[in-house]
This record gives sequence, C-alpha cells and structure tokens, in this order.
Amino acid sequence: MRRQFDLIVVSDCVLDVYYRVNSLPIRKEDAIAADKMWFSPGGACTIAIVAGRLGLRVGVIDRLGRDCFSSILIRELDANGVDTKMIKIDEHENTSISNNIFDKNGGHAFFGYAGAGAMLSIKDVASVTSAKAIFFDGYNLKETISASQAIMSAATIASQNSIRVFFDPGPRKTSMVDKLITFSDTVFFNKRELLSYTRKSYRNSIEELINQRRTYIIKEGKAGSTCISKGSIYHTEAFRVNGYEHTIGAGDVFDATYIALIMKGNDIRKACEYANLMASIKLKSSTLSDLPSLDLLIKIGKEHGIL
Repeated sequence: MRRQFDLIVVSDCVLDVYYRVNSLPIRKEDAIAADKMWFSPGGACTIAIVAGRLGLRVGVIDRLGRDCFSSILIRELDANGVDTKMIKIDEHENTSISNNIFDKNGGHAFFGYAGAGAMLSIKDVASVTSAKAIFFDGYNLKETISASQAIMSAATIASQNSIRVFFDPGPRKTSMVDKLITFSDTVFFNKRELLSYTRKSYRNSIEELINQRRTYIIKEGKAGSTCISKGSIYHTEAFRVNGYEHTIGAGDVFDATYIALIMKGNDIRKACEYANLMASIKLKSSTLSDLPSLDLLIKIGKEHGIL
C-alpha cells in the first residue's frame, strides 16, 4: 500500500508564547514586564516542522480552537510544507497554549492550557494508516481526557499495520507510558526522565534497556546522547555552543532530526550525530524557520567531521 506521508504527528500541537524576563522565580503579586516576547509553533508542531524542513512528507492530526492562535499555528505549518488537512477545529474550545518564561541565565518555567487538543478522539486518528511512521509525546497522556485514548488507539493501529512508532514520554508519569512503550519502535528520554522512569541508577537503567527489542535514545544535553539498540550502545558527543538564551525546544528538534535521518535510511549513530548538531543549531536560532534544510545540515555536519 502506498502511504501518503512519511510521518504523521499525533496530538500536542500547541502555540508557544515566549517571554524573556530579567530573573526567575516570579512570586505572588509580582508585576514583571518581559523585555522580549514572540510566538512560535511548539510541542509536537516542532517535530512536524523540523521533520518537514528535513525532507519528510509530514501531516498533523490534532484539534485546535477557532481563535487567532490556531490561525498562527496553521499558517506556520502550511508555510513549512506540513499537511494540516487532518487538523479539526473545535468550535467550543481554545487552542492549546504553552507560556514559556526564561531569564538571562537560561532558567525557564512553563504554564499552559490543554485546550482543544485534549478533546482529540479515537475517530480523529483513523488516518494514521496513511503514514510510514507516527510520532506522539506524553503531554496529553492523562487518563481523564479523550486525547490519551486517541493516542493509544493511534499506537495500536500503527502496530497492527507495520507503521513505525516514535514516542517521547517527556516528564509525564502515568501507567499509560509503559503500555505505549510496548507499541514503540523508538523511545526518546532525557537523562532525568529516564531515571524517573526506571527508578534506578543511570548504569542500571542502561543495563535494563540494552536487551529490549526497541531502540532507546537518551538525550543528555551538553554530554551529547546515548543510543541503545539491539544489544549495542552508541554514545555521540554534543556540539559546543556559546551564548544561547535558553534550551527550550532543543529536545524536540533532536527528536525530529533523528526521525528524519532514520526515515531516510541512515544508521542510528549518524542519526544521533545529526540530531545533536541540529539541537545545537536550535540553541542559536530564534525561530524554527532559521533551522537548515537537509542539504545544508549535511554540509554543516561534514564541516564538523560527521561522515
């Protein structure tokens, strides 16, 4: 069966609103003025846009509200070649928002609203069969919202139809994470999330994962990344970056780059190296549109010694 999309991103497409302030924390009754503010597609929309910039045919399944925020998101997705026809507009809810606050030292905090995205239904995800691979994260894995069941349904459909599943649980702690990992071909953690998930030391966590059938990617920030697959461990170094404002979104950019390189037939080590590189570029980029295309990324990678 010919599949229309290389990748479909399911759920957690939010609009990020960034505020740069002098210092954190912000206390009760503080009146703080940000010296910089902007909008950007966030959450799984980051995955969709970056994977599209790297040459994949990408679609998004989600729900947005009928408001100005959904207009911004759809405009940005369309401008980056992402198919938005599977996005549904909910007349009774607002678009999901994440307010991202960061200070001059790179510290950050988030507060947000789940909005229409929490209303995603099982019926909405039936079209995942038109993809070679799907991606979802853990932010809407809350048993009391319908989106969690829709994600479970998408993962089940993918497993039954030989569709690759990429999953980033994030910080969410729920029994659904364990079940969704069993459906997944590749699971992304950062180091803190891994330790929280296994409740073991880092060494023992690696030993637990190494003999499992799926691939695990551990994002370690300045220490690079560790890839665990089929009994082998690959560590790849980070690329040094000076003078960046914050790390928000770098992990999502890593995920998207790894997925794109794997879907284009590269091996795990090379995919991790380019994911490290793209994440480092994100640290110096104000918007996703500043990130390079695949050809330019490969050129930059060769300049940095990636073969």
